[in-house]
Parts: sequence; structure tokens; C-alpha cells
Amino acid sequence: MDWDRSNDKFAGSVLHDDGISAYDDGVLVSLASAADPTRAITTEFLFNGGDFRLIYAAANGNPEVLSVTTTPIPLPAGGLLLLSGLGGFAAFARRRKAA
Repeated sequence: MDWDRSNDKFAGSVLHDDGISAYDDGVLVSLASAADPTRAITTEFLFNGGDFRLIYAAANGNPEVLSVTTTPIPLPAGGLLLLSGLGGFAAFARRRKAA
């Protein structure tokens, strides 16, 4: 399996039984393999955007387990606060200029 998700920050987990390799912009960021290749394990991850690639190979026969769950990382509340502050400065500067 080869899965590509680009330009989003996200966190998530992968339930797998044989192992996974995860790359962020071509750099290996997670390499996980199950000690017991027929038992499913969960690997959690956090990626900061860019090109994300998850590689899974079913190498040990049945059962074959792969389940991917992702959660987008929202813009921090500080971003909204920053925009509000900049808007306030702009309004203040405009009022001051008009007076």
C-alpha cells in the first residue's frame, strides 16, 4: 500500500501487523515492525505537512491488518488572537491618521 497526503499537518495512528515505514518529505520519520508478525500493534505519529508517504507490506500471510486514522491539527487559538490584535492595531492607526 502506498498512501500520499500532502501539505496538511496531522496526527494519527496506524494499526498494522507486519510493519510500516512513514516518510515526511522523503525523510524516514517512523519505522515500526511487530515483534509477533501475526499480532496487530498501533503506531502513533505526528507530521508537519509536506509530502507524506506510508508504506505497508503484508509479508507474513494472514491475518493482514492495516487501519489508518488521521486527525487534522487545527490552527491554534493564538492565530485567531494574533489576527484580532493586528486588526485592532490597523483600526487604531486609521483612527489616529484621520484625527
